[in-house]
Amino acid sequence: MADGVDAIAARVGRQRVVLALDHTDELALEPDLAQDLLRRCPGLTLLVARHRPPEESIALIHLHPLEVPDERASLDELSQNPSVGLFLDRAGRTDPRFQLTDANARDVAEVCRLVGGLPLAIELAAARLQVVSPAGLVRELRDGGAGRGLDLLTAPIHTIHSGIREALASTCGDLSSRERRLLELLSGFTGSFPFEAAVSLNGRPAFETLDDLERLVDLRLVEPQTSLGGERVFGLLPIVRAYVQEVSILREDDDRQRRTVLADLLAQAASATRSAGSIADVTPAQVMRRDLAHEARRLMDDGASGVASWLVDCAEVLHGFAEGAVISELLDRVIASRDLGGLDQETRARVFLWSSYLLAMSPDGSGLAATVGDRFRAAADLVDADRWPLTSLQTKFFGMMSNVVTGDLPLAMRLATEGAQEAESLPSPVWAARFAVWLAGAAHAVGDVSTAVSIAVGALERGSRLHDSYTLVGSAVVLYTLPHGSLPDDLPLPPLEDALALARARSDVIQEGFVLATLTSVEIDAQNYHGAAGWCAERLAQCTKRGWSLESEISLVQTVLIAAGLGEFRFAARMLGAVRADRERVLRAMAPRHREALDIAQKTVVDRLGAIAFELVGAGQFLSTEEAGQEAMNWLRSQAAQRESKRTSGAPILTPREHDVLRLLAEGDSNKQIATRLGLSVKTVMHHSVSIYRKLAVRGRAEATAYAYRGGLLTDA
Repeated sequence: MADGVDAIAARVGRQRVVLALDHTDELALEPDLAQDLLRRCPGLTLLVARHRPPEESIALIHLHPLEVPDERASLDELSQNPSVGLFLDRAGRTDPRFQLTDANARDVAEVCRLVGGLPLAIELAAARLQVVSPAGLVRELRDGGAGRGLDLLTAPIHTIHSGIREALASTCGDLSSRERRLLELLSGFTGSFPFEAAVSLNGRPAFETLDDLERLVDLRLVEPQTSLGGERVFGLLPIVRAYVQEVSILREDDDRQRRTVLADLLAQAASATRSAGSIADVTPAQVMRRDLAHEARRLMDDGASGVASWLVDCAEVLHGFAEGAVISELLDRVIASRDLGGLDQETRARVFLWSSYLLAMSPDGSGLAATVGDRFRAAADLVDADRWPLTSLQTKFFGMMSNVVTGDLPLAMRLATEGAQEAESLPSPVWAARFAVWLAGAAHAVGDVSTAVSIAVGALERGSRLHDSYTLVGSAVVLYTLPHGSLPDDLPLPPLEDALALARARSDVIQEGFVLATLTSVEIDAQNYHGAAGWCAERLAQCTKRGWSLESEISLVQTVLIAAGLGEFRFAARMLGAVRADRERVLRAMAPRHREALDIAQKTVVDRLGAIAFELVGAGQFLSTEEAGQEAMNWLRSQAAQRESKRTSGAPILTPREHDVLRLLAEGDSNKQIATRLGLSVKTVMHHSVSIYRKLAVRGRAEATAYAYRGGLLTDA
């Protein structure tokens, strides 16, 4: 038999060949010989027919995938894809009425991608349509590491096929001990990983790791993925990861390597989040953040040492995103455990600090004000400002932000003042400037407009000197939200579009959200409701990437104001219902005048609909924040599209003075420069600018300039 294997191997080589062996019941097909043949002929498939089921030891099934669809494929392109075609064929046998539609196409394609185009896995997944939807299949496969997705690995008992579990068992059985160990280690990643991380985890020379990794790729156990920044990036199929984690337990002596990889993952997630400036960059960052949350939960469940320090490191990356809720929950468990007393003083302080901040920023933050306060005080009592000055500053900074949201504005102002003084004494001028921004915001929130103006103007000047974009953006946001007429006429206020560009350049999603909300507010004040709809929709789109929280509810309040301004009273009533339960907390996080504006809008809606109809339509209070946010985003986009169509319906009429202002805006002059050249006050120039933007239905000077040149309103190059 060995001579026959040699002959077959010499004839087949690396060709893609199917070798059918019929009537093999009496054939002594030794497992070692079959494995040797498959190893020597990577393109070979053995099709073995028997009357009796094969012994488990010789169920040699290697995995050869079909082409999977591209994420951007159209419905027509998906219908022509081999993986999707197989799914539809098998689904049709389960439910003859099933067909590919706009509603399910994305989920069907994602199922095919998640199983890597493996035909048997696709068939088993499609057979599950009897009990679960395509979207449910996606969830099961993504949750494979938790055990639920393993149901998809076993063939139904009435079929004659082996399941994916058996295929994986035989394929993994073909690995050397070194390759098997690497696969076990790599199963700890729930998302993609770069080659360097695999080397670090493996603890072996890079050339050996590369050899073993390429072997795993050849066997389709590991998939090469789109590179990130030129790095080679790989990933395990979710069903492969689930299987390996089910049958493998990492040895204790691998703990050091595991922690090295977790540290690498933390750094990668932070880097990916900072650089996620486009939609193409968002998915890798989301995957890595999800990995962090997954690993944090696993470390906690395993009772690993040092988990508290790992959690606060994760909080640095995940706060402001949906995954931050996982860290908040795990920090609760640390605080409630007996292990808390064994932590060093600084780690305990950071645990209390991050727990208070994450709770304050959660959707239930207003109802947790007492717990937030208790944990902040516990953190503050533990922090030694002399030994850990930066931790002390961070404690005051987070405490200030938390108390703005939970409503203790006097405490927020006291912390901002103390933080600014502490930063000055270090000295730390950047920290001092940033505290000043929040001190200005807190003063505005309690109605002390003159103090807010003075501090914010000072912060703007310091931010310019220090070239600190955080301070520049924050002070601009505060100044634009102050009441009209409260700013000096000669104040060189930076355009909000420039502030938005700065926030995006820093990849600061929280400040980006503030600027988008401010842009929306400015357009609402100018009664340019279609323009406001565009900015508000952008902000809600940002929430879909970050998770639904206080930010999205602020945008729902602004949606109410936009809908009421456009006369869409029924939709305004529905959104009012959605924000009713959390109204007070949301308004505390917004400029004070929004309360009055919302009260006026609600009175107008009630007057137009009638009290009974208002209550009936206002059943939006039963919507989740996410459901209301999706409804609002779709509606806002339709309103913004109407603004776009109006742009092409004819050139608007500008006054001669507005034409002069537009020309100088296009030349790049600041408001102060325009005022000097035209002999006007800065305030008058700002009024002309708002009028120009409203007439052109644009969102700022860049759009106004482009529109004006396209429409022939400006002819100079």
